[in-house]
Amino acid sequence: MVEVNAGDFVEFIKPIIERLSREPCRRKAVGRMRSLALEFGNNALQIGSDLSIPIPGEWRLGSYRGAWRIVQKGRVVCGSHDLVDNLQELNDKVAALQIGSVSGIELNSPHDVCVRLSDDTHIDFLGIFSDDDELFHLFGPENLFVSYSLERGWEVGRADAPT
Repeated sequence: MVEVNAGDFVEFIKPIIERLSREPCRRKAVGRMRSLALEFGNNALQIGSDLSIPIPGEWRLGSYRGAWRIVQKGRVVCGSHDLVDNLQELNDKVAALQIGSVSGIELNSPHDVCVRLSDDTHIDFLGIFSDDDELFHLFGPENLFVSYSLERGWEVGRADAPT
């Protein structure tokens, strides 16, 4: 993993956003501990009705632990702390949302990552923990791995290489 300062990250992410912007969102899922995953690209096709069997997308972004909220047209439509009876209910709510392609990834603050989408939607990943776990991650083709943590900032590397 290589740390990338915020200014260099803006230049680094531009070609990635250009590639991602052509890919529709194929799958949205809430996992254990209210994690959020969004998959884009041709490999994210689900065969059959069992959505518990993950079929990885060409691109996958999300957060394992960070709080998140999905905002459409200025209104929070879903969040990691929504009151639900079970995680399946929250997963169903997220899965039902229409979400466009990625148009930007940026910092709202040193504690929050914002993923902008093409349809006046954005997803905020909010840093709410004090340890240095990643707040946001992006996996892409050729084993691309990008992450953001509160202490280390942006890091870029390969998903198949040790950290």
